[in-house]
Amino acid sequence: TYGYHKTGQWQAWDFNHDAPSVRDNAASDRRAWVYRAQVAFLYRFLPPTETTVRLVSVLWGIVTTGLLYGVGVHMTKRRWVGLFAAFLWAVSVPAIEINRTVRMYSMFAPVFLLFWWSTFQFFEARKDKINNISAVFRFNWWYVVPMLLLGALAYHLHPLAGMMALVVCVYFCVMMIVSRKTPVKRYHVYVALCVLGGASVWLFAPSVWWQVMGMFVFFDNHWHYVGHVLRHFWHPLMGGAVIVCGAYAAVQRGARQKAGVWLVVTFMTIVASAIFLWNRNVGPQYIFFVQPFGLLLCAIGVDWCARWVSARVQTKNAFLWTVGAFMIFLPFYGYFFLENTTYHITSSGDQAHYRKVFDYVRRNATAGDAMITRNFRNYYWHGLDMPVYDFGTERSAQAIQKEGKIQKVTVAHIENIVSKHPHGWIVFSDNDTVFITKEARAYCDAHFTEVTDSPLVRGKVHVYRWGI
Repeated sequence: TYGYHKTGQWQAWDFNHDAPSVRDNAASDRRAWVYRAQVAFLYRFLPPTETTVRLVSVLWGIVTTGLLYGVGVHMTKRRWVGLFAAFLWAVSVPAIEINRTVRMYSMFAPVFLLFWWSTFQFFEARKDKINNISAVFRFNWWYVVPMLLLGALAYHLHPLAGMMALVVCVYFCVMMIVSRKTPVKRYHVYVALCVLGGASVWLFAPSVWWQVMGMFVFFDNHWHYVGHVLRHFWHPLMGGAVIVCGAYAAVQRGARQKAGVWLVVTFMTIVASAIFLWNRNVGPQYIFFVQPFGLLLCAIGVDWCARWVSARVQTKNAFLWTVGAFMIFLPFYGYFFLENTTYHITSSGDQAHYRKVFDYVRRNATAGDAMITRNFRNYYWHGLDMPVYDFGTERSAQAIQKEGKIQKVTVAHIENIVSKHPHGWIVFSDNDTVFITKEARAYCDAHFTEVTDSPLVRGKVHVYRWGI
């Protein structure tokens, strides 16, 4: 975004050298440019500071709060569900953390939520007068354009928007069972069309098929996603129990059963896919777009529990007292009093505080120093103009050859750098160790001096110096 602000082209900016980056990765530079364009737009009126770039994500977080209320009320016809879902989002730890990062995930979540809502409206919304095609398939064509536009925007922001195809297929299968006693078997037709469509892609567009299949690894073990999904709550078991209550209440027979099944299927399908199928590292940002659905189920569960209590307890305002109790005891308020949070990180914290860490490097760097680190964080040592040896990528060796970047740090690579630069630094976090061999880490421990006595080096990050 800053590169676009400086040059008018979508190109990464190297803050270290205060110049356009030399990396050759046009796909990454243009990725989610719709989100980045909003930041670039703010640069016209506000200074290009860290506060400015975070503002776009903050605004999208606020938008999501309003959308949760609107979608919750529309899908359940219960205003309390919308209010409680919006409240849970406002105090949600994952929402607070992700909605302050300079990444497209804060925009992807509300766009996917709208895409999800418009898709349901397309398949299930009814009109008093429908044409012959709608009479057969029961589509509501008023929503086809919003659905396609929102789907395209969601996929532009992140390929995980493609999960909607799997959600739709699972929903049709579930509804085929739920509506098995009805005379009209339209869900059988939908399932047959899904199978036919998948087979057609496999036969006539195999490259697309295998590109999609490359996003999955069958029956992996990513159970840590469950912890990310339940991080909103004071206790995971309590949050999980309320979500289960919400799922039970949502699928009960009635006028809103289809909406409830659609919500439960969406949440369960995406979470199960994340645990068993996704071929990517476990990160809270990837599962973030499903968090609104979990909070909607939680809000339905709270509403169901409150109505159950008020029907059995002869006390005035029993419903409000029950909702108030959930407001007090369900969210994870303790997060704001922890020693280490998003806004306050000590040396014992799990999260690397890169601003503090590289501030230490800036203060203690000397002429002729070099540094081995992940160069995409170069904003934190802006203006240092130091030779930086980048590492860590999932791209091919041919794709990164022009940049002088390597996929994995080895002992030989470190020795080669040390031979060229008599003194320098190596900085990496625990998340980066996948790109550093065990032998290289042992070499650093044996031959370099690790910085352990500075209050600026905070979180699970390692700072080594050589030649001192």
